[in-house]
Amino acid sequence: MSDEEMRTKWIEWITIIHNNIEELLTSQHIYKTYLEIVKNNPEIQSPRDFHDWVRKNYASAVAIHIRRELDIGSDVVSLKRLLTQIQKNPQIITKEWFKSMYKGSNAEDFAGGDFQNVAGVGEIFDPEIARRDIEKLEELGAHIEDYGSRIIVKSLLPKIQPMMTWTLS
Repeated sequence: MSDEEMRTKWIEWITIIHNNIEELLTSQHIYKTYLEIVKNNPEIQSPRDFHDWVRKNYASAVAIHIRRELDIGSDVVSLKRLLTQIQKNPQIITKEWFKSMYKGSNAEDFAGGDFQNVAGVGEIFDPEIARRDIEKLEELGAHIEDYGSRIIVKSLLPKIQPMMTWTLS
């Protein structure tokens, strides 16, 4: 795959990742609004069954979204996979290419500084930035991974009941 094809793929991935994160933030906003409604209306606070169900579904949805961004499988688009590919191929994101994205705009004079802010001081993306971002992402996701694994495993494992009993006389 050429550098241009790789950049095009990454830009498409960024759109997908952005949409996934936007969906997560929208869910967060809806959940917080729901909590505020319940908090301000004591007459709907009990029984708690429905509210507990909403809370569990929200927590599960958050865990799924975050796990999705941590997935590096070859068949997924995720933030961690994007960062990993950028870390391994930093030469694809060059200052020259980045500045070309600004050509003809009112912000053209800011291109070099913007590149430095997101990619480092060199002529290509500094892979250390991606490595640090991956590390932060893994740190933030560690508890969610744990939670998600426990919830998924619990829901998939059938309750084990003895198939037969033995009576010894």
